[in-house]
Amino acid sequence: FQIGGDLYDFIQIDNDSFVVVMADVIGKGIPAAIMMGMVKGALRAFVDCMQTCDKYSLASVIAKMNKFTYEQCSNGEFVTLFIGVINTRQMTLRYCNCGHEPAVLVRDGEIAELNEGGMVLGVEIDTKHNIVSTDLKADDLLLFYTDGLIDAVNFDNKIWGRERLYETIIKCDKRSAKLFTHNLLGYRRRFTGLSPQQDDNTNIL
Repeated sequence: FQIGGDLYDFIQIDNDSFVVVMADVIGKGIPAAIMMGMVKGALRAFVDCMQTCDKYSLASVIAKMNKFTYEQCSNGEFVTLFIGVINTRQMTLRYCNCGHEPAVLVRDGEIAELNEGGMVLGVEIDTKHNIVSTDLKADDLLLFYTDGLIDAVNFDNKIWGRERLYETIIKCDKRSAKLFTHNLLGYRRRFTGLSPQQDDNTNIL
């Protein structure tokens, strides 16, 4: 078996809202997995306070997570994070991208990158991050992923890359999440063949 530093999570806030998280500790193996376990615990604790403490907002959660990772990460370690709050009644997504691969919003055959936010967590203790809100529509598709998805290489040492990902997204069957994911990873496997991959691959659709 293998372990690594990718993280995804869903945290219910109320009947209409939930938090979606995609994160990656820069590092591999046991140290990265231990650090990510700590990050997950801290993140859930801070998000839980959004339900009970009026002063807690998405911005305050990110600030506390940055301080936590700054204090806990070893030299050379840091955490990329995409965190969003989806409100299913208002049909909105409030998000912050902390140096992570941009989430993708697909609407009417067009792709928009969700890359607003700021730098990775754990580098500077007083880093400021921006919170952005975007409206959602009924047939929108959201894809969250870690860099292992696009950093896949074939036997010629060519990287699959973000451009091929976006081309593939447009071609994929979007009738269900299962079909889309099957198609997406199938196209990726056609490119990589049986070439062994070195990084974790985590996706949320």
